[in-house]
Amino acid sequence: MNGGITVYPFVGLETALRARYLGDRPAIEDRSLTARGYTLVDLLARYRWKNVEASLALLNLLDRDWREAQFSDNSCLLGELQDPVRHPGTPCSVRPGLQGSHEDPPPDIHFTPGNPFSVRGGITLYF
Repeated sequence: MNGGITVYPFVGLETALRARYLGDRPAIEDRSLTARGYTLVDLLARYRWKNVEASLALLNLLDRDWREAQFSDNSCLLGELQDPVRHPGTPCSVRPGLQGSHEDPPPDIHFTPGNPFSVRGGITLYF
């Protein structure tokens, strides 16, 4: 869910406070793993004078730790080998000459961390 408020304090200036919310949700069909939700707040400002516009964005204003992309997957560790091309759907196996064996590893959440607090600025020229 997204929402926000935009204010135009005077001609040429636009300011906005925006929020993005995504709740916890199942990461796998049997609901045994949960993808973590997040709430982010951004503050934006733009000022336009004639054909020049300057912008400033304070992103993740509250500096929250969040996970941008999350999915369930099985992992192989160093020394383990999975060959999805020749043997799709097979579990990880130990390379020849290494000790131990590994059955199908349990699924876990794999994710891309979201950006921390950041500042983004820009200048736009209109023709």
